[in-house]
Amino acid sequence: MKNLQDHLKDSRRTHILQAAAHIFAEKGFKAATIKDVARAAGMGDGTLYYHFENKHALLLGLLEHLTHNVQQNINPLDIQDLDLRSLLKTFLQHPLGLFQGSHSELFKVMVSESLVNSEIASRFQQQILQPMLLGAQVQMQSWAERHQRTLPHWSMPVLTALILGLLVQRMLGDLSLQEDWDQLPDLLADVLVKGLPE
Repeated sequence: MKNLQDHLKDSRRTHILQAAAHIFAEKGFKAATIKDVARAAGMGDGTLYYHFENKHALLLGLLEHLTHNVQQNINPLDIQDLDLRSLLKTFLQHPLGLFQGSHSELFKVMVSESLVNSEIASRFQQQILQPMLLGAQVQMQSWAERHQRTLPHWSMPVLTALILGLLVQRMLGDLSLQEDWDQLPDLLADVLVKGLPE
């Protein structure tokens, strides 16, 4: 159980991350400085460094926070009685819905930094993608056991790749995806269960 000091620390970290999200979206990751984020958060640089070692740690903190929100939004009890199509729709809906608006800017920053910075790429893989994939696999496996189904071991990596691919494609400006973004979970769940329409 967290004490008051832990709650205050968590609250301050959240406040810093909100300021960082605003600054990164406004100035871009490269142009933004720790001083910019500290000023937006209403604190000194030293206080910010106490919570985050550098600008890259801020970026990872933002994505970790977003990933935690995705995992929190999927309650295992809510999915246990779903059919396969509804289950797939649920797993697609949360991450695709999360990375919209200002969050899509954060995703752009993360992808671009991962391509040029091996430390960020490695930490993104270890701290964001692997835990998200593992959590989803556990929930999918639990669902499969409850419904006496066998899901291929590669089902979650393929679903994750589909989600990441769609996010990158949208980030690159695919207008057809942007127009139908809200309907994608439904459409993709149909395709994954029934196949492409003839």
